[in-house]
Amino acid sequence: MALPNVTPTQEENEDAASPRQSRLSVWLIILGLALLFVPLFLTSTTIQELTVTLDFERTVVAATLNYTPPPNPTVEVLSATLLWVRQQGNTVESLQGTLAAMHINWPSVMAVLGAYDPAQLSILAITQNPDNILVKGQAVDQRVVSAYADMLRESGLFQQVDVGSITIEDVPTATPAPTAEGAPEATAEATAEPPQTVTVFEINLRPQTKAE
Repeated sequence: MALPNVTPTQEENEDAASPRQSRLSVWLIILGLALLFVPLFLTSTTIQELTVTLDFERTVVAATLNYTPPPNPTVEVLSATLLWVRQQGNTVESLQGTLAAMHINWPSVMAVLGAYDPAQLSILAITQNPDNILVKGQAVDQRVVSAYADMLRESGLFQQVDVGSITIEDVPTATPAPTAEGAPEATAEATAEPPQTVTVFEINLRPQTKAE
């Protein structure tokens, strides 16, 4: 039987090539694994960086939500003004209801109260109670006060006119200037003036109402 014509050199070459192919396969496997893990590593790193960024942003947002800003002075002043205006509005509304219930003819009342001679009488203050009007003034004497009270009664605008009090008060006079040196001195009888007085009075009025 004839043996195949194989030379020893070819067998040795095949034996030598087999280990090289094995090493090449190992390196190819390692390279493939490296190519597989590199993207995973990069992805993991990116996720960690995003996690840190998101945690920081979450902390900033939480701090912003928990932060209570200091009150604005302008807003506080405007709020206080608005509250005062509302309170005044409520007061005016209640006063309007009271006045509407009283049905007082205020223009006519004020016209009558102001009908006096300024040279003889003057009004110092007019104040209103729930049902009455208090008039305070001064006159040259009691007769003027009595005439003024009679005029108020005859107007027909008041149910009741009462002269509450009358007091006589002295009016301070100016000190006379000193006479020039060498001028004749006037006698005390010639320069003396009678003390001036004023009558201070109060009148309580109860206005007539339209319903009455």
